[in-house]
Amino acid sequence: MKTFKACLIGIAIFSIAGSAFAIDLLNLDGHAEGASLPYGKNLIVGMVEKTGKKYITGEPRSLGKLKFPVKLTGDFEVSFKVFEDYCCTEYFDFFLTTGEHQINLTFNGGGSVKLTADSQASGGDASKAFIQDKPNTFRLAVSNNVAKLYINDVFSQKVTLTPDLTYTQLLATGIESADALYELNMSGNASTRSQPETTTNTDLLNLANSAEGASLSSGENLIVGKVEISGVKYIKGVPDNSGKLKFPVSLTGNFEVFLTVFEDYCCTEYFDFFLTADEHQINFTFNGGGSIKLSTDSQSGSRDSSRAFIQDWPNSYRLSVSNNVAKLYVNDVFSQKVTLTPDLTYTLLVINGIESADALYSLSTNGNVSSAPEETTGETTEGTVTGITTECMATYAPDTGRVVIPYIAVPDAFGGSTVYSVEMQQQPASFTFDLDLNTVQPR
Repeated sequence: MKTFKACLIGIAIFSIAGSAFAIDLLNLDGHAEGASLPYGKNLIVGMVEKTGKKYITGEPRSLGKLKFPVKLTGDFEVSFKVFEDYCCTEYFDFFLTTGEHQINLTFNGGGSVKLTADSQASGGDASKAFIQDKPNTFRLAVSNNVAKLYINDVFSQKVTLTPDLTYTQLLATGIESADALYELNMSGNASTRSQPETTTNTDLLNLANSAEGASLSSGENLIVGKVEISGVKYIKGVPDNSGKLKFPVSLTGNFEVFLTVFEDYCCTEYFDFFLTADEHQINFTFNGGGSIKLSTDSQSGSRDSSRAFIQDWPNSYRLSVSNNVAKLYVNDVFSQKVTLTPDLTYTLLVINGIESADALYSLSTNGNVSSAPEETTGETTEGTVTGITTECMATYAPDTGRVVIPYIAVPDAFGGSTVYSVEMQQQPASFTFDLDLNTVQPR
């Protein structure tokens, strides 16, 4: 099933008013045909042979994603010119979001378009201005807290917005090799901004060091799979069994958990994620058909068949905990939230119901996070340190060249050992690592 989605995410910021010129976000003149793009993934530059006109398209057998940091506030416009398959595009979505609010533009195939804002929806429009099997131009004009949609300069529909919001991120997902995005512009109270600083996540799966078909020590009834074309590895259940993944962790205060997973759209009923702290828990449950429900202890969020969910493809989920509130985001779009019992430290991460048709591609954490080894008995003697398990193994991040060593025993002058955590940085163009002395911390 084809999917093409776009969204904008934001918070309150300042922007220069009255910008009369259009800002070209794609800047395709600066990229050669066939080149990959720095502002997305699984995307390449295409070119119309006869005219030399460039466009963005997805890589074969992949879903492309486009991502821009922007500043949009007050009165502004966003326009894009795109060719999408008239008969088969069912979930081409455009979002503007800020915190828990969103404007959503959904393409349902056959030229049908629907504009929504939070829970308010327009009547939808199979627009007479839509041109089948040709590129079409869509313009979202926001003024006086009303969003109006125009298709090829003809008014389609409108919704009333929550007042005084500012949008800071533009996302486009689900771009396939049959799609062509020719233009993406914004004007009015609009500007670009620098990329936000990236944080280093702790990879819990560490699949780079696991062979295809290998069993996993961190769970039961689980094996490593591999995508034949790309070589990307993932976790799946053993045939005819339900797999379980379990990690001891220490998550407290403000933190985030990320996972990317493919679950059977029609049949996944009990793929469950848990963070537990003795009698307390955070849980989100997949109920099939893209339906998700977030809950904690006795409180539940509303069940949400998220409009950002991409059917029959891997989806990314982010659980963000801050100020004792847990928020769930699906493909970077807010889904639901629950209030937590204050000041807990979550010590166990569990995922149940992983079947052979499922695929868990990534699982990572950041924020107030540290490894929490399983308790073992043992004594510390000269030259040895016990009580440290394989859950505390060193990890290497190829994209950053960073090695994190949670536990290392260093002999002292009295014949004993002191345990430290350290990090090392890979030297460019080599497999030599330097110790980062600023990271040395006693355990």
